[in-house]
Amino acid sequence: MLLVISSRNNDYDKADSLYAVAQYVRWPENGQPLTFCVIGGGINVGQLSEIIKGKTIRGRSLQAKSISGNPKGNGCDVLYSNIANAGRGILTVSSNDNFAANGGMVEFLNNNGKHFNINKTSADKAGIKFTSNILTVAKKVY
Repeated sequence: MLLVISSRNNDYDKADSLYAVAQYVRWPENGQPLTFCVIGGGINVGQLSEIIKGKTIRGRSLQAKSISGNPKGNGCDVLYSNIANAGRGILTVSSNDNFAANGGMVEFLNNNGKHFNINKTSADKAGIKFTSNILTVAKKVY
């Protein structure tokens, strides 16, 4: 699975929210590191690396890197980018207005990423499964 997140600003808070959202996805336990990738701006990879240093999700160690190009070809599980519909197994997240209403899976509603909408229908179609906890705190679930 891949988690895709996109944003406009407030790097540190959004990096922290990126890590938080990733904790509420049912990632496969495959023994491989869970890799956070960043394309473009919006999150500082160094700050993201600080946030995830020494932490795990479902027993998987975490790492962060900046990439260009295809996230699957770069070993990404979690991607911060402007991609809305990235295909099966890829969780898309953005702070673009109406992102969830238009088929994206998680839409940050403010600059710090602490409030969000979820499009569960789109996530289900892509094979992404959220824990029930994140669905209860979302402002709106489609």
